[in-house]
Order: sequence, then C-alpha cells, then structure tokens
Amino acid sequence: MTRVARLAAIAIMLGNTALVFPAFSQAPACTVSPTGRSIALQATGVDGTVFSVAGGYHLAVSVNGSDPAGVMVDTGSNALIVPSWKIKGFPKDPDNDHSGMVVSGKLPYGYSSSGNSYNGYLIQVPVRVHGAGGTSVDAEDVQVFAITEVCGSDKHCVAATSINSRSVGMMGVGFQPTPNLVVKVAGGGTAPATHTNVFQQVHGVATQGWIFEPGGRIVVGLNTETTQGFSAWAPMVPASRGGMSPEGCVRVTEPGKPESRPLCGTMLLDTGMSTMNLWVYSGEQGQAPFCPPPPASKAGFDGATFPPGTTVTLASPGKAAALDYRFDTAGGTGKGAPEATYCTNVKGASASENAFFNTGRMPLELYSFARNETCGTFAYRPRQ
Repeated sequence: MTRVARLAAIAIMLGNTALVFPAFSQAPACTVSPTGRSIALQATGVDGTVFSVAGGYHLAVSVNGSDPAGVMVDTGSNALIVPSWKIKGFPKDPDNDHSGMVVSGKLPYGYSSSGNSYNGYLIQVPVRVHGAGGTSVDAEDVQVFAITEVCGSDKHCVAATSINSRSVGMMGVGFQPTPNLVVKVAGGGTAPATHTNVFQQVHGVATQGWIFEPGGRIVVGLNTETTQGFSAWAPMVPASRGGMSPEGCVRVTEPGKPESRPLCGTMLLDTGMSTMNLWVYSGEQGQAPFCPPPPASKAGFDGATFPPGTTVTLASPGKAAALDYRFDTAGGTGKGAPEATYCTNVKGASASENAFFNTGRMPLELYSFARNETCGTFAYRPRQ
C-alpha cells in the first residue's frame, strides 16, 4: 500500500464525531459477465520458491520486453514499481526523453508500512505478467513507475543500482487512487495517472476485478465460471478520498474481559502485509479506549498490541455472512493469524469513518477473496 494511499486512509480518522455503525445494504443487481475474459496465474514465493500466504504472492513481469523480474503482488497499492535498470530501453536522461516512453517528471513514491521510499519516472509501456507453469498475460499501455533513486526510510536518496535495488519490485493491483502519480499533458500541466494497475490494462476483460486464493492462484478478470462458489456478494462503500472499499466490523475479547462492542467501518485486505492494523475511534466521551494501553496517538502503522490470548473477530457485512474471521493474537500462531496485530485509537472525519481495518494477507489462509470492481461488490469464500 503506498504512502499516499495509506496516509489518506489514515487521515480520515482525524475528526470529532461519535461512533455510528454503517448501514449495511444488500448487493446491487449488477452481476459478473457470463463469458468475459478471466485468466488464472499461479503465484510463487520469492524468486520462484514454494508459495505460502505468509510469504506473499509473487509473480514476474517483463516491462517493455525486458527479462522477467520478480514482484510481490500488492492489493494495498495501485502501481507497478520496478528499478529502471531492469527495464528495456529506459533512457539515460529521462528528463529529456523524446521517445515518448517517459510520461512524467521525477516523482516520489513510498510505502508507509515499511517506510521505504523511492524517486523515479512513469513510463507507458507494454507489460507481460508471468505465473508459475508458463502461464502469462499481456497488458498494454501500462504506466509503470521506474525507480531511479532509492531513498530508504531516512530520505537519503542514492541512484538505484543492481546492488541496492536488486530485490525491489511491487505490483500494486488495488483500485484506490494514487494522487501523487501524475503524467504530463499536452500544453503543460499534469493529470492523474489512470493506467497504473496492470490487471486493469489486460485486453478483453468484461468484468474488472480479481480473486486471490489460499493456494496462490490469482484470477484476473471475472466471469460466471471463475466466481462459482462465491455466494454472498456484498456492496462496497465510497471511500473518503475516492474509490470504494469493503465494509467490516471488529470485536475484541481480551483475557479475563468481556467481549468488546463491535466497531464497524472500512476494511482492506492487503496482500502486501503479513500484519494487521486497526485504526478505531473508541466512541462517546468517557468510554474506555478500544485499543489496549499504552494509548497510541500516532496515525501511522504499528500502534498498541493486544495481550497474548486476545481473540479478534472480523465480520462483514452485517446482513450477509460473507466473512466470519477470528484469530488469537498470540504471536501469529494458528491458521490465518497475522504475524502481529496493532491497534491505534483515532477519530474519524465523519460518523461513518470511525474504523479502518488493514487486515493484511493472512485471512487468505482461510478464505478466497474476490473483488468485483465493475459492480462495486466483494465476497469471501471459505477455503475449499
């Protein structure tokens, strides 16, 4: 998930309103295409190793005909980032490129969960995505972020080389806006980049969306055959900074204490993370904070941790049993448990924005997750 996208999501927590549960509604009449294109790619672990959910979903990409480069697939961000030295034909002087490949000035890009940041340029090129077993899919006119400088978490930037950026590579396939990525337009000025999601640029897809499965299978584009078994489709809700988000409610039971009241809000399944982060508003004045002490006032990642033996339950949405995900916070033990679970007490900018949950990817040990971007719906299916 990008720094801008994540900070935008966190920034919605900074208002002064009381807790109000969202009004869950039934899924709209829109359905998936009967015959639209749908492609399955098998992910691996890092560098082609055996896949595991804990290790993340990895594919390889050929950018502008280059040799395949490994990338982690990230539903928490919305851009393919690859070091420029891995990209065939990347110009030596991108600020003065006349080939038409470079479509932006120098831009920053970063990940708030890790603190890693980069400088680089957007290029518009074809991309081929490779899965295990020889399966691949082509995407046209993708706006790829070509890294030219590695800045780390201390913002000290150095040129990207085969030494300091050999293992860098993320393919964001989320649908949230990325406002800091802009392209040049004729006559001067800039406009938001709209072709950064590789999966959205695959030709012939009638129903935009994807499925992530526990065994590492990633389905690009949806149709009636590939969505069989997903029966409880629920509507997403508008996000405050654009785009849509699934809904969810969280309850927490700490050892020796009664179960907490439910807190409801938006929920991101983020394949780029193995931990879970909850940002919640504790409710009316005088109520105890939802998160455990010490109170975490910062708006970033890694707030307070729950005591070992705490049970966390996420359900979504209220009127359709799409998800009933629970785990024990004891250090990531147990199937589907995050490596760590963090909680930060913050206030939403409106009554419907008092909770935001980044679940990380570990629910995918227990569920397949489908997102239908065309219809604005999502669904979970228990592992088969």
